[in-house]
Amino acid sequence: MMDAITTVFDFFQSHPVLKALGILLTAFPIAWLIKRIVHAFRHKLFFKTELQLDDQIAEVIENHTYPLAVLLAAQLIAHELISVIPSDSPRTIEAAKFISEALYVVLMLVATKAASQIVGSLIEWYFETLAKKNDSKELVTIGPLVRKTSSIIVFLLASMLVLDHFSVNIGSLVVSLGVGSLAVALAAQDTIANIIAGFIIALDRPFRVGDRVRLVDGTLGDIYQLGLRSTKIKDFDNNLIILPNIDLIKNRVVNFTYPDEPTRILIEFELNYGTNVDQVRDLVVGLAKSHPHLAEGKNVEVQFMEFRNSGIFLRLEAFVTDFTKKFYAEIGLRESIYKTLLENGIRFAYPQRMLHFSESSHPIRTVSESNGASKPDTP
Repeated sequence: MMDAITTVFDFFQSHPVLKALGILLTAFPIAWLIKRIVHAFRHKLFFKTELQLDDQIAEVIENHTYPLAVLLAAQLIAHELISVIPSDSPRTIEAAKFISEALYVVLMLVATKAASQIVGSLIEWYFETLAKKNDSKELVTIGPLVRKTSSIIVFLLASMLVLDHFSVNIGSLVVSLGVGSLAVALAAQDTIANIIAGFIIALDRPFRVGDRVRLVDGTLGDIYQLGLRSTKIKDFDNNLIILPNIDLIKNRVVNFTYPDEPTRILIEFELNYGTNVDQVRDLVVGLAKSHPHLAEGKNVEVQFMEFRNSGIFLRLEAFVTDFTKKFYAEIGLRESIYKTLLENGIRFAYPQRMLHFSESSHPIRTVSESNGASKPDTP
């Protein structure tokens, strides 16, 4: 049996055309079998697990099985057919070699893309798992940046393999490209500065995805995405603001979320002189403590801030669980404070001006329009 198999194998090896035909006939069935196996595992086994990593990897393999099989078979066939081309047809040989090498490059691109997606899925899963265990947003923030960096590394390694396949000396190539890379660096210095700033943000972590920040120009929004070149911020109008990373490094950024989630709310109001401050304090503090979004363990107090011309100035200080509750908590508490104080006979102060009139012992004098002489004005 083994002798028969060896004989058939040697026969195909001695006939390049038959060998190429055998590659073509076996490539598609093998690709179909691999795809069916991965598809079965994906829908019958991986679908039942809570882990998404296995499903993502299976999807990448399933999507790239046929393209890889076709390109690999085509490249091998082209390589085999070169040997049967007559030596007196140099142009045909050169064309066949060019097609073979082009298919190799395309094959490497598809394989590199698949490898990059698998490595990216592994990195993303790893950082998400650590973030869930440590309850940390920083790890989720770093994950996308590391994934993009890993993709660049994978493509660089693939480029080195392709250059080595074409017998290109990488060391001499790097030296020869030194001057050119310097010129490119000078031309793209802003882009490089933004990329370096992106790594500094990832390492220093002044803000994370989901944090609410205020920029130096007064823009208020939530961090939507951190990238290598830019950071995306979504404002309250649901617009996406794209800022270069270097601007965030150079300028002042106020983070309302980090390091603690609870956010302070301040509600100011002014009452008439003679108001019972203790009664107001009991009423307002009771309203604030009954609010559903109040953060536990934080002080709630009414502070006597100052005396004003129209009345006494008071301020409620409290904390809500996170910044997303701040706006609506302030609205609800203002309305409740207004209604409760009015129901208890407590009046709000408003600007008043009192004028006192007294009779003067000297008559008011006016200037006559006719000759400019002054004369007394009768009361």
